[in-house]
Amino acid sequence: MQDVGAAAWFIIDNEEHFEFAKATANASGDVYKNLINLCNNEISMAVSGAIIGQDTLHGNRSKEQAAQKLLDNLVQSDMTMVKNYWNTTVLPALISIGLIPAGDYRFLFNEKIDKAIDKTLKNIFDGHTSLVPKDLYKLTNDTLQSAITGVFGLDYAENPELITKLRTNVSVFSAFKAHRQSHLIHTLLIDQNGTPRGFQDFYAIAKKVAEKWNKHWLRTEYNTATARARTAQQFDAFQKTKNIYPNIEWIPSRAAHPREQHRQLWGVIKPIDHPFWSTHYPGNIWNCKCSVQRTDKATTAIKPRYAPPPAKGIDKNPFSGDIFTTTHPYIAKTIRDIEKQ
Repeated sequence: MQDVGAAAWFIIDNEEHFEFAKATANASGDVYKNLINLCNNEISMAVSGAIIGQDTLHGNRSKEQAAQKLLDNLVQSDMTMVKNYWNTTVLPALISIGLIPAGDYRFLFNEKIDKAIDKTLKNIFDGHTSLVPKDLYKLTNDTLQSAITGVFGLDYAENPELITKLRTNVSVFSAFKAHRQSHLIHTLLIDQNGTPRGFQDFYAIAKKVAEKWNKHWLRTEYNTATARARTAQQFDAFQKTKNIYPNIEWIPSRAAHPREQHRQLWGVIKPIDHPFWSTHYPGNIWNCKCSVQRTDKATTAIKPRYAPPPAKGIDKNPFSGDIFTTTHPYIAKTIRDIEKQ
């Protein structure tokens, strides 16, 4: 052992043995410094996503690009985590203790929204456009995908086929929404007299339109996607226990001022697989606060006139895999425009 010196390792045969001795008072631990520094460097790069900034010896352009992409992903992941925590924990807690009034609240990063809007408006003004603007599509799709993640989590084990359908549906919806926005914003390049607008004039008008679509309406769409994903999850759970609880009961709304359209449905009980539930369920009108529960109670009758029609765009039970349906104006109007061509 006396020949080991400062080496970080040594070899012994199976006939030898060793014991740990107490370190001397002036031991510096220098033998472990290289290992400590290596661990610090590698761990810090994994945490921050940096490569070039700390790997100056072997840095190159491809590493820098990979580092930037990794850092962007880390930031987006952190933003999603913060947003989901606020929406699922902080805001409900603030409501429950009375610090903010009851209602639908959702936390979104305005900086991300403003960046996507500004980039899109500049591209449209400069003539660099596409049928589906990438930044507007990503903004809506990321937001709605996070709504589904907030309900089902990242794991597809619960019902992979259903979750895949829901995610595909909101991706298609996001593309149609981005296209409709782009179509509307393009019309703002010309004023009411047929004169092309300057950038500042165009930007001021188009920014207000884009903010309405991507702040106010996107918040409603996020709430709707969350509620409908929960409904899909709920009906999936009903299917798994229908041998015990074969029926579904419509229970009263938790809203402060329940709507008359659905008040008529309170107490209705139908079999789980009854076609009634294909188009009539809590959430088939915007901002509905009704709910349903599984039951083994006897079924009830309901007159057709008491079954209010569902709202366009959410007129199918989301257990079908549709968060938003083809009757939504974003989709229906685009299809009509194509048919006219």
